[in-house]
Amino acid sequence: MYRKSIAIGYTFKQETDNISVIEDVHMIIPHLERAVTYRFANRNKGSNKLPVCGAVANFITKNSETLGNPIFVGFDTADFLRMLGLGCARDQVYLSPELWLLRKQEVIDLSFSDSDVSIEKLLPELGVQFSGEDKKSFDKLIKGWKPFKDAERDGKLAFLLGSMFRVWG
Repeated sequence: MYRKSIAIGYTFKQETDNISVIEDVHMIIPHLERAVTYRFANRNKGSNKLPVCGAVANFITKNSETLGNPIFVGFDTADFLRMLGLGCARDQVYLSPELWLLRKQEVIDLSFSDSDVSIEKLLPELGVQFSGEDKKSFDKLIKGWKPFKDAERDGKLAFLLGSMFRVWG
């Protein structure tokens, strides 16, 4: 079941009326042995590419037969799916309502937002299980880390934490 999960990292901006809009998305899909990144800077209105939300929806749709109903692993994943769905609606790109509107989508939220301890404080504690080069890589990844500032970094961290928690099997 967890094999078909997707590690996600994303950035967003606040637009007028406090509406959050996805800017960049980085997804790591272990089952496909693939990582993809979609950046707003490469997909603005002057480009002939789908907007970021549309590109993500297109990727999920193209791979739906292989991935089935994937579990999204990341930080504030329910918010990500809501912003993704609203972005697709705004851009007139289809995204299955089951993924975002009906809340049937399973997510693993690594933010631990219902905990007394923030993920930023937990990360150094989780790093004790690494040694050597793995420990150096982990420490570099979490140094000064704040969520939603770098989609690729968040995606890599979500993947690494998912590996620690044996999400990928």
